[in-house]
Order: sequence, then structure tokens, then C-alpha cells
Amino acid sequence: MIGLAYFLIIWIVGGFLTGIKYLFVDQMYDDEFKQLMIQETSPGMERNMVELFFRNKANIMTFHILIGFLPLIIKIVVLLKRG
Repeated sequence: MIGLAYFLIIWIVGGFLTGIKYLFVDQMYDDEFKQLMIQETSPGMERNMVELFFRNKANIMTFHILIGFLPLIIKIVVLLKRG
């Protein structure tokens, strides 16, 4: 049980740090990206979900905290495939 607790704490901290990196260092979710995502989605429920997700930075941080290291792992895999 202690191992699971440590894993979850590391997962949440990793997600938090990854979210901070994506929001403030890389600035991936800027206004241009938000408008592009809203334009690319079809009208209706999908557009409402995109607008809800990008409404504030807390939603984006919550998403990154929950998915943990996944964005970082995906970025590393893409870099390794490219190189």
C-alpha cells in the first residue's frame, strides 16, 4: 500500500510540474491555440467542451495533474523517433 501511495504522489507531482511547464514555460495554450481549437471543432457539444476546457488555466492544470507524466512521455517518444 505504501508503494501505491508513493506512486500516486509522484504521479500527481509529475503531472503538476508538466502542467506548469506546458502553461508557463512552453506557453502551449495561448490565445491563438485556443482560437484554433475552437475553430477546428464542429459546432455543438464538441465546441462547448473545448470552450469549457480552455476557459481558465485551472482546468488545464487539473487535466495535466490527472494524466501525470503522459505528455512528457509522449514528447520524449516523438523526439526519439525524429532523431
